[in-house]
Amino acid sequence: MAEAAAEADEPNAKTNTKPNAKTNTKPSPARPAAASPPRRAAAQAKSGLPWIPIVLVTLGVGFFAWRDAQPSDEQRTWATAALLPPELPPTDLGARYEGTTKAAFDDMGRGGCRSAAGRFRSAARSSPQDPMLPWAEGMALVCARDGKGALLAFKQVEALGGKPFGWDWWTAQALLLDGQLELGLGRLDGLASTSHPRAAQARALAARVRDTLY
Repeated sequence: MAEAAAEADEPNAKTNTKPNAKTNTKPSPARPAAASPPRRAAAQAKSGLPWIPIVLVTLGVGFFAWRDAQPSDEQRTWATAALLPPELPPTDLGARYEGTTKAAFDDMGRGGCRSAAGRFRSAARSSPQDPMLPWAEGMALVCARDGKGALLAFKQVEALGGKPFGWDWWTAQALLLDGQLELGLGRLDGLASTSHPRAAQARALAARVRDTLY
């Protein structure tokens, strides 16, 4: 019976001696080691770096878009000119003049403001003490939307010691055309607070300028 037991155990011995090579020889995948605090901080900082250029580019694009949206001096001048009332300067002064000066008032009354301004300038050389000639030239240049030239003519009027009727109305428009918005609006506001016949027009013009250019 001992021999039979030995024979019975012999197959078990053969099966148990085979190693589990296929299952035990494969190494298990290693788990990644936890990042140390300095490495983790560096990884987070590195992952945030790509956003910095994006933010800078966005800010740059926004700045240039804002800059391009701002009107140039020329655009602002044209916008101001469009806001001014399309009126011709008064020509009643022409009744006291003859020759070139009378022809200049006739030109201005027909809307030829630029040519009229040149004629008034020529007449002023012959009569340098007459403040009405640079005054008429200044109004004609406002009509022609030449603020800088109008202000030069109005300075000659001041130098001769006169401020004709309608001074604030016409000089305010010249200041606006020249880009001196605050001074022009201040003069309109002052005129609007008086009982001058132009007070209502001054108030309306000041409101249009503020609504459009501010």
